[in-house]
Amino acid sequence: MRRKNAAVDTGVVDGGFQFGRADLGALAADSLCTLIVHKCASSDTDADHGSHVAGIIGATYDNPAGGGRSIGISGANPVARMHGVPVGFTDGQVPLPQCQLVPSLCNTLVHALQDSLVEVWDLLLSAKESGSLTTMRAVNFSMSYHISDVPLHDLADMGKPLRRVAERVARDGVVIIAAADNDSSAGTRFHADRAGGFNWARRNWTSSDPNPILVVEATGNVDASGAYPANWLSASLFRASFSNDNGDLTAPGVHVWSTGSSQNTRCGDQLALGASYCTMDGTSMAAPFVTGPVGYLLAFNPMLDVPGVRQAVTTWARSDTGSTPRIDAYATLMAQPGAGLALVDVNACSAALRSRGRLRKRTCTSTRTMVLRPTPSPRGRRPIHTTRPCWTRIGRRSASRACAALSGRGPPSSVTSWTAPGRPPSTPTRPTVSSWPRSSVHCPTTLT
Repeated sequence: MRRKNAAVDTGVVDGGFQFGRADLGALAADSLCTLIVHKCASSDTDADHGSHVAGIIGATYDNPAGGGRSIGISGANPVARMHGVPVGFTDGQVPLPQCQLVPSLCNTLVHALQDSLVEVWDLLLSAKESGSLTTMRAVNFSMSYHISDVPLHDLADMGKPLRRVAERVARDGVVIIAAADNDSSAGTRFHADRAGGFNWARRNWTSSDPNPILVVEATGNVDASGAYPANWLSASLFRASFSNDNGDLTAPGVHVWSTGSSQNTRCGDQLALGASYCTMDGTSMAAPFVTGPVGYLLAFNPMLDVPGVRQAVTTWARSDTGSTPRIDAYATLMAQPGAGLALVDVNACSAALRSRGRLRKRTCTSTRTMVLRPTPSPRGRRPIHTTRPCWTRIGRRSASRACAALSGRGPPSSVTSWTAPGRPPSTPTRPTVSSWPRSSVHCPTTLT
């Protein structure tokens, strides 16, 4: 992947960011400004949230500070290139404390936020269409309205402008990954579309363009006190009590560690490692766990369109949560043609095979085996035979396939084209490492 230098960028539309901090080297600040009334999207009031989300997506991968350990955390997409886009033109958060007392004021503030949000998205898409962000293929949106701030009768009016934005997003070949929001509780469950915005648009899609919105719920074991003692097990496959449901996928959203900012106004537990790292809860943290793999998937296979991305991540999601399936990044990527082969360094494998013997073309028997025969010595020692799956072509490609089998990494290109010894030719339901033959022969590989 790094040798290919895949040019796929990810947008992060959020409240604010701390640019230039350690471990967020892949996060760039983009200046999006209107032309007629010159104003630029900017915010510095919620840098914790945006920085935390960006860290989950693409905190710098494999950047050792000493002792072989990576600095802080590593993001879900090791080849991420992110663009931080503040959600508004003044403050990232529009305070709505008066909503319960003065509903008319609340409605005015919510609509003002909506207008500002649509304008920011228009600027972002114009930047893509004009060529300055042409390689942007995924956008994380970990923000939404609280259900209490959006009256039911106003839900469609609030959702239609963002549905029009999403239609334009679809035509540009971009995928939106949106948080399901956090209005539910242990005793009350809300659907994600009730929170309005993109969540409503995804549920009420009417366009002939493909639906580009993936809504993500959170999984995790919530500590109602927020204390999370040392013996607390926050990981869980089941929906977190605060998470709205009826989404497309689930991902971890409880007590998630990621990059913070110098503000430290929204963080839970904190840890200083030359820069701030902290925990947060919410579907805001779950969405980037999907955005990262989506960006990685598109970097590997840029030819995927919006329906192709949706099909890939939903088809290979794991249905072991009791409700909405959870993202499976490994299976999603390995299902792509050529993904297994890309895991293998062909040059290293070929050299290893040559150093231990050479592959000879053999006729396959009924058990579909081949012979890996070391070159006989001048003294005529009897060679040792080892049986492995059969390949009929000898050369660079065959050597790489043999190496993949010997290292136990499974099928390099199409799992349906492989047949292991004693195994009927059938289509595996999920590519796994343990289901493929292993060998004591050491074959060096390089992960891309």
